[in-house]
Amino acid sequence: FAQTAASLDQPDQARALRALIDTSAVLQERERTKMAAAAAAISHALTERGVSLRDAAFVAHTATLVFTTAYDDWANDPKTDLPTAIQATLADFRHALEASTELSQP
Repeated sequence: FAQTAASLDQPDQARALRALIDTSAVLQERERTKMAAAAAAISHALTERGVSLRDAAFVAHTATLVFTTAYDDWANDPKTDLPTAIQATLADFRHALEASTELSQP
């Protein structure tokens, strides 16, 4: 659905779907299963290209987290498009990672 909603630029449909998913434990589990499958596919594709299994897992899980966060942001803010929301979420992730690294240094 995310791909279809984004290609049609219909954040209202994405928001409605998210609200529906939030009401059902079964649909929430299905969504988690789909994201796990996406992460596995990304990880597999990266390892096929020579990326270590550990690094591929980091990238795959981060990519799915960035996507789901950006998707929710996009659905809740119709003034932006999904690619822009993904770029903004990735920038936020990088900023958070840098900030946490700075905090851990003496």
